Amino acid sequence: MNVLVVNCGSSSLKYELIDMETEQSLASGICERLGTDGAKIEHETHDGRTYEAAVEMPSHTEAFQEAVSALTDAEYGVIGSLEEISAVGHRVVHGGEDFAHSVLIDEEVEEAIDRFGELAPLHNPPNLLGIRAARKLLPDDPHVAVFDTAFHQTMPRHAFIYGLPWEMYAEHGIRRYGFHGTSHRYVSLRAGQYLLEHGIPIEEHRIVTCHLGNGCSMAAVKAGKSIDTTMGFTPLEGLLMGTRCGDLDPAIVIYLAQTLGAWPLGREQRHARPAKRRLGGQRSGARGDGPVRLPCAQVHRGVRGGARGHQLRGPDRRNRRERSSAAALVRPGP
Repeated sequence: MNVLVVNCGSSSLKYELIDMETEQSLASGICERLGTDGAKIEHETHDGRTYEAAVEMPSHTEAFQEAVSALTDAEYGVIGSLEEISAVGHRVVHGGEDFAHSVLIDEEVEEAIDRFGELAPLHNPPNLLGIRAARKLLPDDPHVAVFDTAFHQTMPRHAFIYGLPWEMYAEHGIRRYGFHGTSHRYVSLRAGQYLLEHGIPIEEHRIVTCHLGNGCSMAAVKAGKSIDTTMGFTPLEGLLMGTRCGDLDPAIVIYLAQTLGAWPLGREQRHARPAKRRLGGQRSGARGDGPVRLPCAQVHRGVRGGARGHQLRGPDRRNRRERSSAAALVRPGP
């Protein structure tokens, strides 16, 4: 049984074909820079064969077609036809309160993913594009959505409710959802396996998991279940990240709106949302930590090289936030 795993970003499509009987990766690859003149595919098989080519891919539909073409290619492929793909798994960032576990995708699930796109505008829309492209090309295979938010649906109410009027949650769904759930679930399972091997029963497991990359979050996992996490209503909350600001005094938003026009009150709302996404989710974090904005990896390289002129303090501030968040997640419990 071969399962194709798909992870769609705003301008990319990552894929991996896994033989579930041996749990071996047969091939993996990425289609990136979709919709641009620089679109390309990079493909590698388990036995080291590689394929890279510049290909016109206007959308995720063409990208998915290129991925399956590479998987079935006579020279670089690992399967003879699409019939050898038994199922497709799709990573989806936001499932709200509707999904506490993975689900088979149908039209109703697609509608829910589309609806939650307002809460994860950089993630859910491309996730949905990939799903529709895959279902169109493989209509007879089961397609399963795996939600980043699902693992955190076990959080107790006191952990996910904000200090806002109750109707903000009851009527508008404003609460802490948490993200990177697939990562936190996997890491906690592996850590839990280690503890079990050393005689510690699962009911005594108290684990803090860390997902530290361009996007960052931590979670407190008790007896295999998430009980708290650093990300919140959207993936902006929590730790300082590569391009995301993390925790922010909400008064800053009002101040910017009133004095700097970053969220231009009084103008059409269609201008406000893109401005918020760019400032809070694309131009902030470690990347926005100096007058010259650099990708997160370059910021870290600059600090290790002794750079001072651009006020490269991203790692220091990021470490501070990580230490304080880890301390908050470590709690005595019955």
